[in-house]
Amino acid sequence: MRKGTGLKKFNCMDCNHLSRNSYSLDGFDVVFRWRCEKEDKEIHDCVDWNEERKMKTPEWCPIIKELQDTVPELRTKEEKVVEPIKPEDVSELKKERMPDGVIECFNELIADNLHGGSARFTQDKAVNALMRKLCLSEDKRNVIFENHYLDVEDIFRKAGWKVEFDKPAYCESYESNYTFSKK
Repeated sequence: MRKGTGLKKFNCMDCNHLSRNSYSLDGFDVVFRWRCEKEDKEIHDCVDWNEERKMKTPEWCPIIKELQDTVPELRTKEEKVVEPIKPEDVSELKKERMPDGVIECFNELIADNLHGGSARFTQDKAVNALMRKLCLSEDKRNVIFENHYLDVEDIFRKAGWKVEFDKPAYCESYESNYTFSKK
């Protein structure tokens, strides 16, 4: 495939295996005969120069078949397979969708508060650190809660930490806090 080709727009013009032979039907207009060198098959017998980008790639194209296995957007509607997420994959997906600044912030909080094998800090301290790290003003504090930026427990558990989040019951009056301990 040629450099810079957008996969969604891939057609034979983007392929290194395309052989284009020009000829004229009337001595004036030039048309092309397309042949796939990889498969040694004719693709199109008569392609007008201004129609080349509109030509569809044949279903038997080996390049498209290879790419469809690895590039989901190239699959036809009937071929697309969406599987439900597995429980063990949730934390990885959360991590991918989480801004880097959130993970960096919690890494720094753990490092700054690690004493005797565990790090403990309040939720309020985490929120304030996130606001600084993500450059959020006080009126944007809700962004942290709406986007679940404090829900990092599973991500850090998968990284090897024992993580506890403790919040007061209705009759208790202490600050919600995180504890990260070495497993």
